[in-house]
Amino acid sequence: MKVVYLHRLNKREEKKLKSLVKTGIKIVVPKTKNEIEKQVKNADVLIADAVEPALLKKATKIKCVLVPFSGAPLALLETMSKFPKIKLYTTKANSEIVAEFGFTLLLCLAKKIMQYDKALRRGKWETEEVSLLKSKTIGILGLGAIGQNIARIAKCFNMKVIGISKEGKISSQCKKFWDFAGSKKDLRKILKKSDYVVICLPLTNETSGLIGTQEINLMKSTAYLINIARGEIIKEKDLYQALKNKRIAGAAIDVWYNYPGEKTKTFPSKYPFHKLDNVVITPHSAYKCKEYSNLKMKKITENLNRLYIGKQPKNIF
Repeated sequence: MKVVYLHRLNKREEKKLKSLVKTGIKIVVPKTKNEIEKQVKNADVLIADAVEPALLKKATKIKCVLVPFSGAPLALLETMSKFPKIKLYTTKANSEIVAEFGFTLLLCLAKKIMQYDKALRRGKWETEEVSLLKSKTIGILGLGAIGQNIARIAKCFNMKVIGISKEGKISSQCKKFWDFAGSKKDLRKILKKSDYVVICLPLTNETSGLIGTQEINLMKSTAYLINIARGEIIKEKDLYQALKNKRIAGAAIDVWYNYPGEKTKTFPSKYPFHKLDNVVITPHSAYKCKEYSNLKMKKITENLNRLYIGKQPKNIF
């Protein structure tokens, strides 16, 4: 079975992956465009988060595309919709990592960690009442692997856990973490009831711009919004205005509207979120973790080995 790896892969990871897969699985890591086109022609599996339609047309043997993390980029979903016979899978390798980070952001908001830190660095001993998480309601938008892990963590704090996904389905082993799991039609209910709203939906044509002024106005004035999914799910201007006008208590944002590219310094939005005192901002770093590389290789290996022996990989998208 030939596997062509088109995503970022360093030498250590390449060596580890090749040592873990079953004998009979050939891992190829092409470096140039010409080499990619040549290797893809007779490949059985692609590991990638982006594939041009023209490339897939040449890949006549491809059985599936495996995304080496949780979720799949919108552009890839659009491409794969044109090739219904090719299955799309994800590893969900970073789901626990992103969930932990997301809940950490929630704790920073609830316990006012950032405000205390900034004040004490100026020599000011400023304290105020913070929120007890017990019995508070967390609304999770997205019931995939990241959402399930956030629900699990929230239950450890004795929170009430509610949420939605497109279909409103959760696995049987995860039902114990949820007080309510609904579909998109329940969005208004989730926003109204939640003290903390965490967004971990995939970015699709359906979820782009899902949260705007109308939806934010449904939230409690004491509620917080945490986005660890994609910036475009929340309308940029509407979010900024809501925070600036204190329509909600605050937000924590890890995913943005403006990324640096080749620049070394770039603000994450055309609006000055960084000047607001009710926002915790981080540079799209929820997935960054020392253990991530090993987890990723383990999950990729597991799916490749399943494919090789004729079993269906886990986590079909």
